[in-house]
Amino acid sequence: MMYNCNNHKTIFSHNKGVPVANSIHHSNSIYNYFKSLKLGLFLSDVYLNHLMIIMVSVFLRGYRGKTIDFAEVSCMHRTTTAYFLNHGKWDDSALQDILKARVIHTIYQEAYRSGKPIFCIVDDTIASHTKPSSQALHPIEAAYFHQSHLKRHELIALAEEIKAKGETPFILPNKDSWTVSNLWSNIEARDLGSHEDEFEKMKAGEESFETIPEYKSSVEKMIQLLDYANEDSLALGYDQAINDFANGEGWMFLQGSWTLPSFLSANPDFNVEFTILPNDNGKPIATQAVDTGFCVNAKVADEPEKMEAIDKFLSFALSAEGAQIYTDNDKSPSCVTGVKAEVPQFQPFFDYVEANGFEADGAYPPTGFEDTKRGKIQNVLLDKDVDAFLKEMTNDWNQAVEDSK
Repeated sequence: MMYNCNNHKTIFSHNKGVPVANSIHHSNSIYNYFKSLKLGLFLSDVYLNHLMIIMVSVFLRGYRGKTIDFAEVSCMHRTTTAYFLNHGKWDDSALQDILKARVIHTIYQEAYRSGKPIFCIVDDTIASHTKPSSQALHPIEAAYFHQSHLKRHELIALAEEIKAKGETPFILPNKDSWTVSNLWSNIEARDLGSHEDEFEKMKAGEESFETIPEYKSSVEKMIQLLDYANEDSLALGYDQAINDFANGEGWMFLQGSWTLPSFLSANPDFNVEFTILPNDNGKPIATQAVDTGFCVNAKVADEPEKMEAIDKFLSFALSAEGAQIYTDNDKSPSCVTGVKAEVPQFQPFFDYVEANGFEADGAYPPTGFEDTKRGKIQNVLLDKDVDAFLKEMTNDWNQAVEDSK
């Protein structure tokens, strides 16, 4: 065995079953691949050398996962590589992020090229354990592909790839102010969750849109999405956006579960899945809220026959049988006990909630604030003055609080 320690990339091996030419070829390929990832920006050649030794060792026949295997392809003692693994001062998280982004890029590139879905087998080396092995009901409990969620920067990297192909990453119907308000909430709620603590402090004057950092970063992220959205998003209305997305005009649509019936109405064969929007740390908070309410006109309170009919209807609508009929037709998950939402398009989100829980989005802003916000939120998409927008939102919030007293 001989290893050329000068050029860091030529390996000769007498390992059983592995031809010398193959080892040389693979080591050169690995070296060139590492260079293409620009790992040299934060890893010295010495560290790249160690990584190459580990990579080639892993693919040699007879590899047993022990440091002694490294000696087969290295001119250094195995303890040198072991010391690198245990005590080396290098940014392993940066390496992980780069490799993860490249893997995701390769998966989507192959899916785009072939026009077919890419199936991934994921074990607990990819998706971490959610419970000790002794407690798991099966070997890789809760380790599924859709639970290994993108981080925000990976989502943007994916959008860059889609845009580079001349396609539209996001369909944004920003003509309707309620959809822009919903978009902002969708982004910031992945970090703030239910807003309960934040709203209490804001109503007490202890915090504001200007002092809570997630509000500023979320507006900036919302503006960033414009670079990857349909042209002139402020001219696209919600109904047209639904039709465009359902018929293949874009890759992603940032809305809630209520859109599914509309998608299927526009295109019954539409293949779509719902999942949670990524945030920066890859651990977005799932939120759920009651979206349907029944109201009774106070004028019929003194009309016994009408009230009796209303009582019968509401009793049925809120029963397991009635709620199940509603869910089957509207595709909405129900808060009525015993109702099952058999909606395969929502399964990635259901599984995420099952594994990570959720927060009930039951905190509400002061009366009148949401209408005021919707009347102004589109302006920040035009002038992009985030600080001025947040200051205005703070003033409007405080005024709504005062008016509610």
